[in-house]
Amino acid sequence: MDLIIYNGAIVTSESTTLSDILIHNEKIAAIGKDLTPSENIKLIDATGKYVFPGAIDAHVHLDLPTPAGPSSDNFESGSIAALHGGTTTIIDFVTPLRNETLIAAIQKRLKETEKCRVDYSFHTGITSWNENTAKEMEVCVKQCGITSFKTYMAYKGTIGIEENELFEVMKIAEKSCVKCHTEPGNPMAIMHLNLSSWDKYSTAKQADKAKAMCTMVTKDKMPPKSFKEKNPNDVPSQEETNTICNWAQSIQLAK
Repeated sequence: MDLIIYNGAIVTSESTTLSDILIHNEKIAAIGKDLTPSENIKLIDATGKYVFPGAIDAHVHLDLPTPAGPSSDNFESGSIAALHGGTTTIIDFVTPLRNETLIAAIQKRLKETEKCRVDYSFHTGITSWNENTAKEMEVCVKQCGITSFKTYMAYKGTIGIEENELFEVMKIAEKSCVKCHTEPGNPMAIMHLNLSSWDKYSTAKQADKAKAMCTMVTKDKMPPKSFKEKNPNDVPSQEETNTICNWAQSIQLAK
């Protein structure tokens, strides 16, 4: 069904004028006075009101998992809130797991958008680099219509990438957009470790065991869970264990 919004103060990038708007197939077909309606058309009287383009929010996080739990809004509640504020398009993020294909991550994310009430697109995260990543990026652009890619120099060991990998991303995305979280992960991890030191542990023995765990995790590729199972009485809590492992992996990468 076509739509005419009439007698509104239409705000454009150039001026504000009292006029009418004809919407055809969800696109603006004409702006002017006394537009001729078709037989099957809906009329909206905008007398005394401003009519302006819907806003685009280019950085949102809906249905975002975090260590503290999911973000407060999912795609349904967040998009309803957006509409109340005049935002009709949002750009969220697809963040693949390390070595997960971009297409698989996009497909999972699309399932979460089924109740979204506004138009949306994605920035696709590049969280690792392998022989297939370049081709997957081309599929994102040519088949999925996604032309924006997000990279992270922080968060090493999870979704962060190295400088040489960022360079590869930028070469492939020459005609697209690359967003980068540029906080350097390795130096930050070292600063965190130096500031925290090992003083949080009550005894030198505990500190030595934590350092030993770092060595086993980084050199022997032993998962934190396996280390805890082999040394149930000598390691910190699971949360502390995971934190130490992230530190250790960052230190190894920085060497």
